[in-house]
Amino acid sequence: MVTFKEFFSFKNNRFFWLNLVAMIIVVIAIALGTLQWLDNYTRHGEAVVVPNVKGLPMRQAENEIYKQSLKAVAIDSSYVKGMPPGAILEQNPAGGSKVKKGRTVYLTINSECSRYHGQQFTAPSRSQTACIRLQSHRTGIHQR
Repeated sequence: MVTFKEFFSFKNNRFFWLNLVAMIIVVIAIALGTLQWLDNYTRHGEAVVVPNVKGLPMRQAENEIYKQSLKAVAIDSSYVKGMPPGAILEQNPAGGSKVKKGRTVYLTINSECSRYHGQQFTAPSRSQTACIRLQSHRTGIHQR
Protein backbone atom coordinates (compact mmCIF):
# COMPACT_ATOMS: atom_id res chain seq x y z
CA MET A 1 0.00 0.00 0.00
CA VAL A 2 1.15 3.52 -0.87
CA THR A 3 1.60 5.90 2.00
CA PHE A 4 0.28 9.44 2.01
CA LYS A 5 3.81 10.86 1.76
CA GLU A 6 4.74 8.60 -1.18
CA PHE A 7 1.53 9.51 -3.02
CA PHE A 8 2.39 13.23 -2.99
CA SER A 9 6.09 12.73 -3.76
CA PHE A 10 5.47 13.76 -7.40
CA LYS A 11 5.63 17.40 -6.26
CA ASN A 12 9.37 17.07 -5.94
CA ASN A 13 9.81 15.42 -9.36
CA ARG A 14 11.24 17.82 -11.98
CA PHE A 15 9.92 15.79 -14.95
CA PHE A 16 6.35 16.07 -13.62
CA TRP A 17 6.51 19.87 -13.65
CA LEU A 18 8.15 19.98 -17.10
CA ASN A 19 5.43 17.73 -18.54
CA LEU A 20 2.71 19.79 -16.89
CA VAL A 21 4.10 23.04 -18.34
CA ALA A 22 4.52 21.42 -21.76
CA MET A 23 0.89 20.23 -21.73
CA ILE A 24 -0.37 23.70 -20.83
CA ILE A 25 1.69 25.26 -23.65
CA VAL A 26 0.39 22.70 -26.17
CA VAL A 27 -3.25 23.30 -25.15
CA ILE A 28 -2.84 27.09 -25.47
CA ALA A 29 -1.10 26.71 -28.86
CA ILE A 30 -3.88 24.45 -30.16
CA ALA A 31 -6.56 26.90 -28.96
CA LEU A 32 -4.84 29.91 -30.57
CA GLY A 33 -4.17 27.98 -33.78
CA THR A 34 -7.83 26.94 -34.00
CA LEU A 35 -9.02 30.54 -33.51
CA GLN A 36 -6.63 31.78 -36.20
CA TRP A 37 -7.75 29.07 -38.62
CA LEU A 38 -11.42 29.94 -38.00
CA ASP A 39 -10.76 33.64 -38.72
CA ASN A 40 -9.13 32.73 -42.04
CA TYR A 41 -11.69 30.08 -42.99
CA THR A 42 -14.73 32.29 -42.31
CA ARG A 43 -13.04 35.39 -43.78
CA HIS A 44 -13.74 37.26 -40.55
CA GLY A 45 -14.00 41.01 -41.10
CA GLU A 46 -14.27 40.80 -44.89
CA ALA A 47 -17.56 42.03 -46.33
CA VAL A 48 -19.02 43.71 -49.40
CA VAL A 49 -22.11 45.89 -49.53
CA VAL A 50 -25.07 44.50 -51.48
CA PRO A 51 -26.18 47.04 -54.09
CA ASN A 52 -29.82 48.13 -54.06
CA VAL A 53 -31.17 46.90 -57.40
CA LYS A 54 -34.91 47.29 -56.80
CA GLY A 55 -36.59 48.78 -59.83
CA LEU A 56 -33.61 48.26 -62.13
CA PRO A 57 -33.85 46.22 -65.33
CA MET A 58 -32.59 42.67 -65.02
CA ARG A 59 -29.38 43.16 -67.06
CA GLN A 60 -28.37 46.29 -65.16
CA ALA A 61 -29.16 44.67 -61.79
CA GLU A 62 -27.12 41.61 -62.71
CA ASN A 63 -24.14 43.79 -63.68
CA GLU A 64 -24.34 45.76 -60.41
CA ILE A 65 -24.46 42.55 -58.38
CA TYR A 66 -21.54 40.97 -60.27
CA LYS A 67 -19.42 44.12 -59.76
CA GLN A 68 -19.50 43.39 -56.02
CA SER A 69 -18.33 39.76 -56.54
CA LEU A 70 -21.80 38.43 -55.73
CA LYS A 71 -24.08 36.02 -57.59
CA ALA A 72 -27.62 36.70 -58.81
CA VAL A 73 -30.44 34.15 -58.99
CA ALA A 74 -34.05 34.83 -60.02
CA ILE A 75 -36.19 32.75 -57.68
CA ASP A 76 -39.63 34.20 -58.29
CA SER A 77 -41.65 36.51 -60.48
CA SER A 78 -44.71 38.55 -59.86
CA TYR A 79 -46.68 41.04 -61.87
CA VAL A 80 -46.90 44.66 -60.75
CA LYS A 81 -48.86 46.93 -63.03
CA GLY A 82 -46.88 49.99 -64.05
CA MET A 83 -43.47 48.35 -63.62
CA PRO A 84 -41.55 47.41 -66.77
CA PRO A 85 -41.22 43.68 -67.49
CA GLY A 86 -38.00 42.27 -66.12
CA ALA A 87 -37.62 44.94 -63.43
CA ILE A 88 -36.48 43.81 -59.98
CA LEU A 89 -39.32 43.85 -57.44
CA GLU A 90 -37.52 42.41 -54.40
CA GLN A 91 -34.08 41.24 -53.41
CA ASN A 92 -32.71 39.20 -50.55
CA PRO A 93 -30.40 40.20 -48.83
CA ALA A 94 -31.59 43.78 -48.92
CA GLY A 95 -29.59 46.56 -50.54
CA GLY A 96 -27.02 48.05 -48.19
CA SER A 97 -26.49 44.79 -46.27
CA LYS A 98 -22.94 43.59 -45.67
CA VAL A 99 -22.24 40.03 -46.85
CA LYS A 100 -19.26 37.85 -47.79
CA LYS A 101 -17.96 37.76 -51.38
CA GLY A 102 -19.59 35.05 -53.46
CA ARG A 103 -22.94 35.27 -51.64
CA THR A 104 -26.05 34.73 -53.75
CA VAL A 105 -28.56 37.58 -54.07
CA TYR A 106 -32.06 36.21 -54.66
CA LEU A 107 -34.23 38.33 -56.95
CA THR A 108 -37.95 38.58 -57.64
CA ILE A 109 -38.60 39.99 -61.09
CA ASN A 110 -41.62 41.64 -62.67
CA SER A 111 -43.28 39.23 -65.05
CA GLU A 112 -44.39 40.11 -68.53
CA CYS A 113 -47.04 37.38 -68.29
CA SER A 114 -50.00 39.26 -66.84
CA ARG A 115 -52.85 37.48 -68.59
CA TYR A 116 -54.48 36.08 -65.46
CA HIS A 117 -56.98 38.96 -65.02
CA GLY A 118 -57.10 38.92 -61.24
CA GLN A 119 -57.18 35.15 -60.70
CA GLN A 120 -55.82 34.05 -57.33
CA PHE A 121 -53.39 31.14 -57.36
CA THR A 122 -52.44 29.23 -54.24
CA ALA A 123 -49.64 27.41 -56.06
CA PRO A 124 -47.79 28.41 -59.22
CA SER A 125 -49.55 27.18 -62.32
CA ARG A 126 -47.71 25.60 -65.22
CA SER A 127 -47.99 28.78 -67.24
CA GLN A 128 -46.54 30.88 -64.39
CA THR A 129 -43.64 28.47 -64.01
CA ALA A 130 -43.06 28.56 -67.76
CA CYS A 131 -43.01 32.37 -67.73
CA ILE A 132 -40.46 32.42 -64.90
CA ARG A 133 -38.21 29.96 -66.71
CA LEU A 134 -38.57 31.78 -70.00
CA GLN A 135 -37.61 35.11 -68.42
CA SER A 136 -34.65 33.52 -66.65
CA HIS A 137 -33.32 32.13 -69.91
CA ARG A 138 -33.80 35.43 -71.71
CA THR A 139 -31.93 37.40 -69.05
CA GLY A 140 -29.19 34.86 -68.42
CA ILE A 141 -29.89 34.62 -64.69
CA HIS A 142 -30.05 31.10 -63.36
CA GLN A 143 -33.38 29.65 -62.28
CA ARG A 144 -33.39 27.84 -58.97
